[in-house]
Amino acid sequence: IANIIKMWHSQETVWNLMEPPQAARHYSRVAMLRSDLLYVTPIDIYQLPDGSMAYQNQFAVIPNFGNFPVNDRMIYGPADAVQIWAAGRFRRLEKHVARVAESGDGIHPERFLHHTIFPAIRDAGIPILPGNQNLCLLRVRSDYSVRMRDCGRDCVTDHNQRAVESLIQRPCLLNTTNPNVA
Repeated sequence: IANIIKMWHSQETVWNLMEPPQAARHYSRVAMLRSDLLYVTPIDIYQLPDGSMAYQNQFAVIPNFGNFPVNDRMIYGPADAVQIWAAGRFRRLEKHVARVAESGDGIHPERFLHHTIFPAIRDAGIPILPGNQNLCLLRVRSDYSVRMRDCGRDCVTDHNQRAVESLIQRPCLLNTTNPNVA
């Protein structure tokens, strides 16, 4: 639980630094990315899952893999949607826990997003789309491990393994029974 709270606090702090008077400009479309991830594939925050571009800035996009029941690793889209995702958790937590306590979901990050944060984004009039399945965001742990099979199925490739090995400057085991080994 402590790590969840730390992550949420970090995301909210980053969001608050983007808000005036700290920020010199207002952002209309933004991405919020978890800091414990290795981003292997490029992310175009204007590209929608169907390949079109979000020039009207009306959709939020989340990863389309690792859904437990949704993926909490990143979001991009209209600033209003990302603000709810990044800085709207603590003020919604008490109501969320009271509402889902019997199901045992508590503050499970993905379920909290699914039951509370994403409905708040939709209530703000912003649809959420599942993103491109070719996105690869690998979780990195404090023991220096990288979860090599941690992206969309099409992204677990030898190319990505070589990219990670180049970044961390050591070999990785792609096919292992231990998902924490890199």
